[in-house]
Amino acid sequence: MSTPQRLLLPLSCLLVSTCAGAATWPGAAPCDTTLQACIDAEPDGGEVVIDSNGPIDESILIERSLDLRGGAARRPQFAAGRGIRARFNDAANPALSVSRLALRDASVELEQLGSGGADFRIDDLRIESSNPTVLAGIRVYFAQDGAAARSVRVERNRLSVAAPGFFDAAMALNLRGQAVDVDVRWNTLEAVGLGEGWGILADVTGGASVDALIQGNEVRGGFGRGGITVSEGLFSSTPSNVTARVLSNAVIGHPGRLGGGIEVIVYHGTTDAQVFNNTVTNSDLGLMLAPWGGTGGGPGTGSISGRVFNNLFAFNRRGITTNPGTLDGLLHDNNLLHGISGTVNTLPAAPNDVLADPRLRSIEAPRLGEDSPARDAGNGFAWLFAGDATLHDADGLRRLVDTIDIGAYEFGHRSLLVRKDAPETVAYTAVADAAIDADRGARLFPTNNFSAGSASNVQPLGVFDFFDQWWVRNANNAAMSQGAGFNLLAAGGTSATGVRQHAASGANSLGGATLIDWTQSNGMPDRFLLFTQATAFGATANPDPVALLYGGERWQLATVNGAEFTIDTTWNLYAQDPSPNAFRHTVGAAGNISVLDHPLLNDTPCAQVHAAPLVHGAGNGVVFDVFYLNGRWRLFSGDGFSAGQQFNLLVVPEQVEACRTGRLFRDGYEALDW
Repeated sequence: MSTPQRLLLPLSCLLVSTCAGAATWPGAAPCDTTLQACIDAEPDGGEVVIDSNGPIDESILIERSLDLRGGAARRPQFAAGRGIRARFNDAANPALSVSRLALRDASVELEQLGSGGADFRIDDLRIESSNPTVLAGIRVYFAQDGAAARSVRVERNRLSVAAPGFFDAAMALNLRGQAVDVDVRWNTLEAVGLGEGWGILADVTGGASVDALIQGNEVRGGFGRGGITVSEGLFSSTPSNVTARVLSNAVIGHPGRLGGGIEVIVYHGTTDAQVFNNTVTNSDLGLMLAPWGGTGGGPGTGSISGRVFNNLFAFNRRGITTNPGTLDGLLHDNNLLHGISGTVNTLPAAPNDVLADPRLRSIEAPRLGEDSPARDAGNGFAWLFAGDATLHDADGLRRLVDTIDIGAYEFGHRSLLVRKDAPETVAYTAVADAAIDADRGARLFPTNNFSAGSASNVQPLGVFDFFDQWWVRNANNAAMSQGAGFNLLAAGGTSATGVRQHAASGANSLGGATLIDWTQSNGMPDRFLLFTQATAFGATANPDPVALLYGGERWQLATVNGAEFTIDTTWNLYAQDPSPNAFRHTVGAAGNISVLDHPLLNDTPCAQVHAAPLVHGAGNGVVFDVFYLNGRWRLFSGDGFSAGQQFNLLVVPEQVEACRTGRLFRDGYEALDW
């Protein structure tokens, strides 16, 4: 189907979905006037869904448990300077969620000032400052020492903001309470101009007991005091107890080595610091482990213990800076340091440290090149001390591909485009990539991409290896459309790290399904999986459309048209924990098109998405392609999708960044102004 024809399809797929009982604004009374009035009318524990893109010219105050969010097809924008504040002053235990909203020159501030508990969640916000002097961002404030247990989760927010003042932070978590659980993941922060404040600050005071997980965040630019800082005891002489798990974060400073790196600071309390697989480049500082008062000493008596493993600090002014009197049995090894102009490392050298050029793709996009000495040079056992953290890298992909790498980004996930340009009328086309063709054990996963050549090839796909070359095929042997394009994921690893081949045999296949028995997926209904057929050339392939199905503690591959599953066929499988870039998409309304909403895909026609269907209802819509139109990627099926039908979708951020910004094609030595 051509692009003009697709434009004629109904827009019912864009309908806003709301939960039963949720109030919609604008809507019926009392939600027919201001948003504040709608919120004030909701009962404690209610929901308000904003069915408008704005601008919303109100500043909002929330004083009850509430779920406030933008609708599924909306990104509500507040007018400049209009923010959201939640304030609690008593012993109540509010549960508050704020998500899918956009703010400019304003903040979201959630405060528990009383003795009660709190459960705060802030997700999927877009916040920006219009200039370097306007503070904007996210602030959570827990007051009162020894108060009830509290928790805060801040996830998938994208901030382009200023932190101009010495005590400002783009994301400030001021934490007190008897027990505080903190989870800060998958956020992207970029400094507007050069400021004196922090990027992410978790500040623990007043005798609190805090477990802080800070994982998979990317912080860029001139946050002068620190890109990521976990502080114990700032302006508080009462000792606190902190567990700081700082994992798989990337901090990229400002040209000229301005902007801070990662800091773990202690005053009179104790901090157990587990600092694994972070990357810091182009900054004043790699990692600081020190007391308040500076690395030369201070009035505090606190201590830092724990482990520092698998971190990459390159092209910074300083490497790892410590005060030995503050460290209490800290273990460290397998860290890479290179291109440090000042103090390289005040920790003693460890036997497995790497002092070599990391061969990054770019200082500004510090993923590992194929020849990087950081590849497979990490210590995977360190992650046994990461608690309940998931095994993800900074891209939300598998943390372990082969042996663990050093740094925030794990090498081994490649996305490329394949097109059928040869004129022959056949059911296959060559991948024609030298690196892939040289790998006889490659595990490949193709997805039909209509936009790659405006040629529809909505057929079940597969791959095969023949004459030292890899090919994409139509598994049903239908002639492949001329100009057809495919997104191809090439995933490294082994069965133990999330990539394997499944052989459908008479022993594991019955009727229309084959049973997958794999420790990477058994008993995991929420596990993220991709699949494609990899039956050898010349062998009988399974010609029927197939989807994923979970039941009886096992995943299965099942035909969706009632056909017998073809035995003696081979299938590539990919598995990992879900993440923002490996997620499940649910079709909102029945139709031929389902619109995708993802920050790396939106407004990016060169992006590539990889997809696998799950069995749903009558099984229609599992033969599909993806296409781009009007700023959004979409799924298309001539058979139509059912409402509630699901697809696993994977995005490789390295591919998107390469095509969108060109950062990967710079020479790797940008702004070496020491």
